Amino acid sequence: MSALRLLNETIVSDSSTSSLKSLTDLFTTDFDVYQVTVSNISLVDGTQTRLHLRLLNSSGSKVYESLYDSAVYEQWSNTTYDEEKLTSQNYWRGMAYADKHPECANGVFYFINPATPDTYSWVMGETSVSQIGTYQSNTGIGVLKKVAPMTGFCIYEGSTRPIKNANIRTYGLRVDS
Repeated sequence: MSALRLLNETIVSDSSTSSLKSLTDLFTTDFDVYQVTVSNISLVDGTQTRLHLRLLNSSGSKVYESLYDSAVYEQWSNTTYDEEKLTSQNYWRGMAYADKHPECANGVFYFINPATPDTYSWVMGETSVSQIGTYQSNTGIGVLKKVAPMTGFCIYEGSTRPIKNANIRTYGLRVDS
């Protein structure tokens, strides 16, 4: 049997100050798998753009080293698809898209072994967003090739557009034998 335990809920409401949201002190060795749901993420202004992920180390600092690998499959309702495979990056690029309010992104990410000190950290995720009557979904996987415990993550827009709204819930997934 398994169970989800809500560990944190972060709500961003009508913000206009930051293009990133860092969530610290989330990951511990109590769980190997964490489910993060993101809902109603929207940006202050502009057009649809990618959102990126980066892990935070045990001191709460962003890990900027070029050790992130990822693969993302992007699908659109009005056209074709795209695949993106990246290695040796300093973040997981384009794990989601977002647009200005009210066109919000929603999705789920699974972080695997982030706090385990002797293994790599992984992420898998699926997100969707609508934009002027068309829809897009992303499915991605990534690895941080660094053997060190990670305690949190940040989600951010690549330039300077602030995240206006977001609801981010983090759950620990307990697996009983």
